[in-house]
Amino acid sequence: MWKQTFKMFRVSVVKTLMFLGLGGVLLLFSFLPVLNIFAYTAALFLVAFDCMDYSLEAVGYGLGQRMRYMFREWSQWTGMAAGLALTLLLPGSTLLVIPGAVVGAALIFKPENQKP
Repeated sequence: MWKQTFKMFRVSVVKTLMFLGLGGVLLLFSFLPVLNIFAYTAALFLVAFDCMDYSLEAVGYGLGQRMRYMFREWSQWTGMAAGLALTLLLPGSTLLVIPGAVVGAALIFKPENQKP
């Protein structure tokens, strides 16, 4: 039990540091013309990854397994990012939609050992 707890804590710390680094770079890019579009898109992918990450953590995936899953299921990840982008059209709606996005990601998550 403790081994799993420390593994998930380590993954959370690494993920937090990774998000801080990427977020800083995206913040800088958001001030540059043309690059701001790529920064916005990357930020949406980060939010979608974070929503889907809850299910991956519950199964006990490490950071490498999480990244492999996200690259394998890229269309699912892109669709979630696009859906989250639509919520930004109405100010404040993202705060209401994010919990639903986490639940939706949990419902569509399929671990490797699960038969379809």
